[in-house]
Amino acid sequence: MSDDKGTGLIAGFVIRGSAQSPMLVRAIGPGLESFGLTGVLEQPRIRLVDQSKPAETNLVAENTHWLEAGNREELRAVFAGLGAFFLEDASSDATVYLPVTPGPYTAVVQGVDGLAGITLVEAYDADLGVFGPTSQGVANLSLRGRVGTGSGVMIAGFVIEGNAPRRLLLRGIGPGLGTLGVAGFLEDPEITLFQGGDPIAENQSWGDALPNEGLAGLFPLVGAFALESGSADAALVIWLAPGPYTLRLRNEVIGQGVGLIEIYDMP
Repeated sequence: MSDDKGTGLIAGFVIRGSAQSPMLVRAIGPGLESFGLTGVLEQPRIRLVDQSKPAETNLVAENTHWLEAGNREELRAVFAGLGAFFLEDASSDATVYLPVTPGPYTAVVQGVDGLAGITLVEAYDADLGVFGPTSQGVANLSLRGRVGTGSGVMIAGFVIEGNAPRRLLLRGIGPGLGTLGVAGFLEDPEITLFQGGDPIAENQSWGDALPNEGLAGLFPLVGAFALESGSADAALVIWLAPGPYTLRLRNEVIGQGVGLIEIYDMP
């Protein structure tokens, strides 16, 4: 997505279970140029934060150049094993790779010296993949930032591992952020789920996905905050077969603002 004002992106995830999970988190700017993208964030900085700890002690790791994150050959092997695309040695893309204990985390990505541009944030469970087939590993993913038009829409990708379908709750939040004190939120969010290049589900108002009462009752099961009845926030519940998916968030009509994508693995 595009970060036109340099305000940055905040990606969140929750690790469930009782054992540490090795996590790879990447903030890609220059690496996107090899895919033909222009206007990328030239020097991203990533900070991994443990949300279960006080602010003065919650920084887990930070990085502004992926080769500073660890051994080059080890990281190359990790990238290849997870299907993460190649990074040039000289690129200033940022990477954090380390084991983390179960709990909530956020990856805060901003441009060095206030730079702005198109940025890709990636989070991989190096043991199990995203939404793996056990009760260990990633339980949910989220992404908050400025949502624009064209290349400035917000896109979140995820992979379902295993050999059985999983039920997911997908949300695109705009007005709901206003109740949390966030100004300049996306007024009329629309989410579209893609498998490959094909749209397979969409929603513009969460009350259209199920009766409000039924869908609202599912939110606390996964720790999702409540939405006001009749709000323009988007949400849907869907069964998905194993494989890769992308979820796009944009304003239903031309417009921009701060938006939040949330992806929950339902119990």
